[in-house]
Amino acid sequence: MAVMGIETLQTLINANPEAILIIDTDGIVLAANKSVAERLNTTVDRSVGTCQYDYFPPDIAKKKRKGR
Repeated sequence: MAVMGIETLQTLINANPEAILIIDTDGIVLAANKSVAERLNTTVDRSVGTCQYDYFPPDIAKKKRKGR
């Protein structure tokens, strides 16, 4: 089976009107679409590479980070 390239993955998630956020096991954003970026009040380019917990309220983010 061929591995999907990041460009193909980005094209697929951009075509979907639902908010899609792809994160790795450390909570780092690998890909996002415009819908999720708008909900997070950012852009797709700015969101990639950030931690998912950056978008949580501070008290919840602190608890989630400790639980990792």
